[in-house]
Amino acid sequence: KSVKLESNAQLGHYLRVTCKEEKALRNNKKFTTIDIQKNGVRFTNSKLSSLSEDYMRNRNDYEETQNAIVKEIISISSGYVDSMQTMNDVIAQLDAVVSFAHVSNGAPVPYIRPVILEKGQIGRA
Repeated sequence: KSVKLESNAQLGHYLRVTCKEEKALRNNKKFTTIDIQKNGVRFTNSKLSSLSEDYMRNRNDYEETQNAIVKEIISISSGYVDSMQTMNDVIAQLDAVVSFAHVSNGAPVPYIRPVILEKGQIGRA
């Protein structure tokens, strides 16, 4: 005989046997038949029902606690958004300056800083 432990959201945990093995459950007062389907007979007993309810209650408590922790983490980290955006801008400027320095240092011809003139002026090197 094979007994399978299964669960779903509506019934919680329950046991299932094939329809052929249902005869052993028929007159047994320790088990309560939930329903009979093509794939077998679903049944439970008081101990399994109690454990299943405890499991579902603990699972719901866990999910509520997890959601509260996630909300707290999001609220804390949202306070750092402005700082992170400022840091992003500073790092982007620093990256550009370091790239220019790297290119000018490794150039085959020495780099000369350009002179910016007013519009219409002509400059000579």
